[in-house]
Amino acid sequence: MNNQDEPIKGEHDNKKSENKSFLEQLKEEHHQILGTLQEVKKNGAHTMDGRNALTAAKDLMCMHFKKEDDILYPELKKSVKNNKHDKQIIKTFIEEMKKVTQFCDDFFQKYSISGGGIEFLRDFEKLYAMLETRLQKEETVLYPKYAPG
Repeated sequence: MNNQDEPIKGEHDNKKSENKSFLEQLKEEHHQILGTLQEVKKNGAHTMDGRNALTAAKDLMCMHFKKEDDILYPELKKSVKNNKHDKQIIKTFIEEMKKVTQFCDDFFQKYSISGGGIEFLRDFEKLYAMLETRLQKEETVLYPKYAPG
């Protein structure tokens, strides 16, 4: 049974450098996602550069979310079978991520052709704030549980 502050052991623990590399890769993707969204802010979604950045952000998010769904969450779920506290943390993160993903999907569907105006700015700021908060929580709460001990 894991102590609440101990990293969760997974089948990838034998490859300590791969684990660290995987987490570093996820963190780098966080920076890329937020940086690309900042480009949208800087250039404006009505410009070609802004539209290109918005498309790039969507692609980065889809790839990142899939990687977490396919690798990170299954490994964490396997590792927390006997720890109720960690099991609840993982469950909460997965449930919250579904909401974040749904908002992202709705946002990109709504603004796939054009972005601009007050409604876009409001939705974009909400998207940015939601992602920034979520990514920070992943790095400070979730990822340390996956890190090798």
